[in-house]
Amino acid sequence: MVVVPSGFTVEVVSTGFSLPSALEFGRGGGFGTDLYVGDWNDNAIYKVDVSTGTRSLFASGLSQPAAIMFGPGGSFSEDLYVTTNDVYEIALVDASGASRHFASVSTPFPRDLDFDPTGAFRGDLYIMDTGGALCCPVGDKVLEATPSGGISTFAANPVIPQENMWGLAFGDGAFGADIYITYGRSAPSPGTPSIWRIRPNGTASQFVAPPEFEETTDIVVSTGGPFGEFLYVADVYHDRIYRVAPDARVETFASGFQFERHISSDLTFGPDGALYVAEDLTGSILRIRPETAPPSPGSVDCDPDTINLRSMGRWITCYVEPESGRNASEIVGVTVRLDSWLAPVIDDQHGFSFDPNGYLVDHDHDDITERLLKFDRQALADRLTPGEHIFLLEGVYGDGAVFTLNSESIRVIS
Repeated sequence: MVVVPSGFTVEVVSTGFSLPSALEFGRGGGFGTDLYVGDWNDNAIYKVDVSTGTRSLFASGLSQPAAIMFGPGGSFSEDLYVTTNDVYEIALVDASGASRHFASVSTPFPRDLDFDPTGAFRGDLYIMDTGGALCCPVGDKVLEATPSGGISTFAANPVIPQENMWGLAFGDGAFGADIYITYGRSAPSPGTPSIWRIRPNGTASQFVAPPEFEETTDIVVSTGGPFGEFLYVADVYHDRIYRVAPDARVETFASGFQFERHISSDLTFGPDGALYVAEDLTGSILRIRPETAPPSPGSVDCDPDTINLRSMGRWITCYVEPESGRNASEIVGVTVRLDSWLAPVIDDQHGFSFDPNGYLVDHDHDDITERLLKFDRQALADRLTPGEHIFLLEGVYGDGAVFTLNSESIRVIS
């Protein structure tokens, strides 16, 4: 069972895949905004409507698609860029599902790719080529692809290690515009599981190498909202997702996944702000999203909490917090009634009754504005009897909508 932090929930979006290996959302146009899923075993890409979970075959005949990414437009096309395994190439797939050759790579192991979003890296496409320490002249390397399909090595050993490179992503926000790449332990010469950082001038340094890491794979960046400002990193050995802060602090974000293969555990953020995860052992796509807080029905807090019928106090003061989606400034004060008959005091002698600076307050300091209303205590006292009493407060918003709220229990004594 997948365990996520308080405030988040996890759910299955779609299942029945053979080996989901790559995730990417469409960016509109002919591709729409559905989720595209590369399936390693099926040599295919599927399209998934995440609102219903229905999927359809989008493109086939793509050898073991390990990574997919939509082009940014401009000098690059807006097609889907797909890394393939057996034929050592990156293919372009258009909105009809037809594919064509874009570029050749030197090994069968292109595992991830991302476009430079800022221009700091010349706006090119960068590819993680996990050649391995014993493979080919250079082994593990980061490739750079130009719009014409020209390929060159951007970073390789000794600038970066040869330790089973896997995920590649461009930073944002506090992470800067640098490239972040993940390393796992499994390699012909086992190394140190870590994240490295490559700057636009090609220099690189280790960003973090915590003892928690074992076999890290995909990496994505969040720059705010409920997911905060973190790098999210999948680890297929520990079946979990870690998150790494800009100051390199590491913590477990979610655990209990069913990852089996290194080519599983792809991650992507959707346009809905949720984190989508490929889980290969179940053939499923999971969604981790913030829990939706139940709408507030509104509330009324009336003072004093105890009313002495023999007291000569002047006011019953009520603080009205409207329902979710409403603002206290919408309450039309002259329409409000306490216990269906008593109107609030509204006259030009009391600033709290006509001045918004006096009647729009945050009494309970929860950053939600309340409408302060005062009622004549002596007029009310004649109708109260000793015991517990709950005030009924009714009124109308500026657009004519009616609201009805109950206060907390007030003690009445004589």
